[in-house]
Amino acid sequence: MKSHRVLKDTLYEQVARIGKALSSPKRLELLEMLAQGEKTVEQLAVELSIDVKLTSSHLKALKEARLVQTRRDGKYMHYRLSGPDVAQLGVSLREVAEEHLVELRMAVGQLMSELDRLKLREKTLVVFMGDNGTTGGRLDRATIGGRLIVGAKGSMLDGGTRVPMIVSWPGVSPAGRVAADLIDSTDFLPTFAEL
Repeated sequence: MKSHRVLKDTLYEQVARIGKALSSPKRLELLEMLAQGEKTVEQLAVELSIDVKLTSSHLKALKEARLVQTRRDGKYMHYRLSGPDVAQLGVSLREVAEEHLVELRMAVGQLMSELDRLKLREKTLVVFMGDNGTTGGRLDRATIGGRLIVGAKGSMLDGGTRVPMIVSWPGVSPAGRVAADLIDSTDFLPTFAEL
């Protein structure tokens, strides 16, 4: 019986390595960024707005948990996810947080309340948008209007390009309106700049 306990403890200790590696908000953000493709430490540091040394430290923790892999190209170290299951892990964590953490919903509510308090709500366009497509683990559940869609993250098929988006802009964007318009997020910056 004692050997059974030791085995269970060893197994859960190994699984906990993943949890420990994911216990930093910056590491979760790194996984999301790497789900988009391979990047250098320097690129990741700029996107995270932290220095290269701290970025390297976070990446080291993810690598020790076997969540990321590396490739050297001259003096640059490139990082990528260890597999599509790691991208799915990030998506699953976010979905659990959205479903079960009241604090996440409260954070969105606080954002909107602050805009109201500052009397900026009527002048502010708020956009919530998913990232590009479903990952491999959810292909059997990816639907639009109840219709199963083909493709996944990284593909040009429906499953790789269609994502949810919610826009709130009182007085400009009608509440409750549902649109099937084609939107390209690369148009956001020039469009916002014109507003």
